[in-house]
Amino acid sequence: MLEIRNLINGALCESVSGRWLDSVNPSTALVHARCPDSTSDDIDRAVAAARDAFPEWSATSVAARSAVLRRLADLIDDNADELARLESIDQGKVLTQAREIEIPRSAANFHFFAGAV
Repeated sequence: MLEIRNLINGALCESVSGRWLDSVNPSTALVHARCPDSTSDDIDRAVAAARDAFPEWSATSVAARSAVLRRLADLIDDNADELARLESIDQGKVLTQAREIEIPRSAANFHFFAGAV
């Protein structure tokens, strides 16, 4: 079973509450993953981490910020088949829809914003 965690301050972590939510495959009604049952405390931690990171990120050159976004887009492209499979399971979508529309659109968004920086 896939276990998803919050990414806060560069670290994967559970919810402050320690509780989890099941993610159910709508086509089988089986649990395929679990996610943190995040609360406002988790949001507060994430916002604080973002505020702490802002001075360094905003001082980072446009070229470097663009490179980070391009790298993320490339990673999505490089892992498109696996991401499409997971999206199909999570949302009950036809695999071809996830592979041909959803995942490429995610990568395209990051490519767009990499150029817009």
